[in-house]
Amino acid sequence: MKNPSVTPGPIFCVPSDRVEQRSTRKASHNMLKTYSTLAVCLLVIIPAHAASKINVMTTTEDLAAIAREVGGDDITVESIAKGYQDPHFVESKPSFLLKLQKADLLLVVGLQLEIGWLPPLVTQSRNAKIQPGGRGYVDMSQFCQILEIPQGQVTRASAQSAWSRDISGGAGNRTRSSSSRAPRRSTDTACGG
Repeated sequence: MKNPSVTPGPIFCVPSDRVEQRSTRKASHNMLKTYSTLAVCLLVIIPAHAASKINVMTTTEDLAAIAREVGGDDITVESIAKGYQDPHFVESKPSFLLKLQKADLLLVVGLQLEIGWLPPLVTQSRNAKIQPGGRGYVDMSQFCQILEIPQGQVTRASAQSAWSRDISGGAGNRTRSSSSRAPRRSTDTACGG
């Protein structure tokens, strides 16, 4: 038996433009959170270096650009991986050790992006500030919501092929026969060379 005093209310549908606004707000919130985290890290270090600039090392050019925006003229920023390089496979150089020895802050993407080349550099730099867990070591992935977590085994080869597909703009590299053409280097796909 139905209760006559309870009347069903209208069914509300959320317009698609409101859903887009929410996702845009969420992305803006995540970016603001990232900037805020970096700003707090810089503010913690700035008092110790009031007279000189803070030396910030990043693993990618993207993080270097964010650090420059946040730190302005109070910091010097250098990136280990250049924009045309695959950040999974950076060739370690002795000059990186020298730069890491002088770094006050190290910004890493995290999520094991730099796992193949960064840990030995950080350890060999003997810079206590930028060791994992140190006050100058910042894993930026800790402040982000991870959208796509891979399922199954991830290898260096699968990461390389995914990166090459992303750079080349699609599935072109997946469908090429290796016998019909020499394999493309990742720098060829990124630089168009």
